[in-house]
Amino acid sequence: MADKLLVAISGQGATAAHWRGGRIVDTRSFPDNESGQAGFRDFLAGFKDVPVYIVVDAIEEDYRFETLPHAFGRDRADMVSRKLRQHYRNTPYMSATLLGRDAGKRRDDRYLFSALTNPELINDWLQAVLARGLPVGGIYLLPMLSGTRQRTPALYPS
Repeated sequence: MADKLLVAISGQGATAAHWRGGRIVDTRSFPDNESGQAGFRDFLAGFKDVPVYIVVDAIEEDYRFETLPHAFGRDRADMVSRKLRQHYRNTPYMSATLLGRDAGKRRDDRYLFSALTNPELINDWLQAVLARGLPVGGIYLLPMLSGTRQRTPALYPS
């Protein structure tokens, strides 16, 4: 199994776990201060081409349920993108999840829109990962991982 880095970020700092062979082989915690950031950069120096998966646990998150007219292809993508920009103008970390269709006559689509509303919380940690040249496998909000859905959408910078 391929190596992975799992990084959990909160207002207090970050915890990084090295995943190898289907299990966690090393974990390190870094406080949210200058020395913690330096320690995180040093920790990342030992990895090359290892994907990093980031989980964010913060109060600066937003969730909205919304019903949109059923559409396909480019029309659907444009409509969802427009709604994301409308709701979350101040963050690049946002996501839309199609939950299903209404049972009513129009059979509209039901979406869950989510976003990290304070991108400053992860910027320094994320910049350290990017500066090292490590690929980011996804950025996830912790409550989105807690559900029973098969596939959890990542927050993608717009």
